[in-house]
Amino acid sequence: MTASLMNEEVMDAIDYSAKEFFMLNEVQDKVGEKIGQMVHAEGAMVTAGAFSGLILTMAVILTVKDQQKVKQLPCPSPGKSQY
Repeated sequence: MTASLMNEEVMDAIDYSAKEFFMLNEVQDKVGEKIGQMVHAEGAMVTAGAFSGLILTMAVILTVKDQQKVKQLPCPSPGKSQY
């Protein structure tokens, strides 16, 4: 049993998406933009859950728009890796 019944609009979207290829990162970006607009925020991101959201938040805090640090993730501080 599912948590809820899906309305026609949702089923149409599922049916459409099952017949087309999509770049997941592009879908993620568009969904984030749309949710951001809906809640009047700069942006938003759908995650797999609260912990995923916390991990992504920490990645943002650690990199602070520094593309070099972004490329070094998950260990933005060379020499301080646990690996």
